[in-house]
Amino acid sequence: MTLSPVLVRYECKNCGVFTKSFSPMAPYPRYSPCLACKSISPLYFENKIRKEDFQKDQVRKAGLDMISAADYLESKDTENAAKRLRRAGEYFKQLP
Repeated sequence: MTLSPVLVRYECKNCGVFTKSFSPMAPYPRYSPCLACKSISPLYFENKIRKEDFQKDQVRKAGLDMISAADYLESKDTENAAKRLRRAGEYFKQLP
């Protein structure tokens, strides 16, 4: 499962410039170089995206991908792999 990058807006503590940046797991890292003043300062995120919510969405999407892979695999299935893959996909899809 790969995590897609997230667009984050943050404000530099030193110069006050708002910056948009792509982060693989927002809102981390807490310290990052400012593009305007080139200093490394703590960031104040305007829109914090909770890491847990983002990961739950990714797990649900992975479950749906597993179900679609099971549909494709049914025609070539020899060892009931499609059934096991579908069962795992249904489990991931139903996570809270």
